[in-house]
Amino acid sequence: MTDREKAEIQIKAAVEQETQAAALSDKLFSPGGLFSRLASSEEERAILVRSSLFRDAQKRFRELQYAEAAEFSRTMPAPPDGFTIKLERSPR
Repeated sequence: MTDREKAEIQIKAAVEQETQAAALSDKLFSPGGLFSRLASSEEERAILVRSSLFRDAQKRFRELQYAEAAEFSRTMPAPPDGFTIKLERSPR
C-alpha cells in the first residue's frame, strides 16, 4: 500500500468517525494534516481540491460546524446589547 493510499484511508476514517469540527479540521486541513500529504505543489493542490475525497471532507466539516453552531445557539443565551461572545480553543 502506498503512502497516498494510507493517507486516503485515514482521511475517510476521520470523516466518518470525527464528531468535532475543529478536530476534523486539524486532522485534515492543517499544514500538517492528512491532505497536505497528498499534494505538495500548487498544481497538485488545485487537482486535490476538486476531488470527491476533498469535497466530501469539506461537506462533513461544514455539517459539524453547523451542528455545533445550532447547539450553541440553543444552549447559550444571547449576550446583552453591545457585548459579543468569543470562543477560543483551550491549549492541548
